[in-house]
Amino acid sequence: MLDLFGIVFSSTIMLLVIVRAIQLDLTQPWFSPKHTTPDSSGLRLRPNSVANQARAQAAQRDRTRSL
Repeated sequence: MLDLFGIVFSSTIMLLVIVRAIQLDLTQPWFSPKHTTPDSSGLRLRPNSVANQARAQAAQRDRTRSL
């Protein structure tokens, strides 16, 4: 009888946790979207931004000049 109570109790708690997670997921996203604008430090967070491409091209030119 105690085993049955434990199974029913834990199953009920799991069901409540799942229902609560679904409710919160509808109101609050569990992730935040990517930031594509510069942050307060001025750094861009996109890997393929124009500034990063220009820096990569300049670094490549510097490497080829030094050879």
